[in-house]
Amino acid sequence: MLNNLWVKEMKKQKIFKLILLLLSLNTSSVYAALLSVDLIPGRNVDNTLSANVGSSFNVEIVLNDVTDFAGFEFDLDFDSNVLTATAISSGYTFGLDTFLLDDTISAGNLSFSETSLATNGLDINTPIVIATISFDAIEMGASDLNLSNVILSDSLGIEQSPVTLTHGNTTISAVPVPAAFWLFFSGILSIGIRRNNLRRRTDIN
Repeated sequence: MLNNLWVKEMKKQKIFKLILLLLSLNTSSVYAALLSVDLIPGRNVDNTLSANVGSSFNVEIVLNDVTDFAGFEFDLDFDSNVLTATAISSGYTFGLDTFLLDDTISAGNLSFSETSLATNGLDINTPIVIATISFDAIEMGASDLNLSNVILSDSLGIEQSPVTLTHGNTTISAVPVPAAFWLFFSGILSIGIRRNNLRRRTDIN
């Protein structure tokens, strides 16, 4: 009798552990969020960009695959010798419940964070833009745009993990000289050579 009860209890414990295991696997797959640096807004996520010195461009921070999403913070690091960040704008992910916590820009780094004033979090299963950052290209070179100090929180303020990060990279080149300039320059040079030849002929005569 006691042996049968012990066997039944062991079966219950095994079933309970199996349920906990399945729940943990399901939870980890749900919270496998993806945060990306998109350097060419309006298309699929592109994490590389080539631009010219003196140009300006926008970078989007894109989030996908997260449930009960209610707040975030991140840093973005870049080379201040190549790029200057000029502005950060919110994606107003939480609509009227969006509350700004931080939007600090410094040389080579920026910090941005927002939270939701709503009771419930959002379920995100398609890419959304949580922030847009404006940059000026100030010098030739290459600069990584690396996400760091990333925290996504749920409606209870609990950090969600894991978060997969996709960083970006920019290459800044010199401003190309227009083809029209070279045509103009070659025309001036040709006129100069002709005048020089005419002077030589006149001197010989």
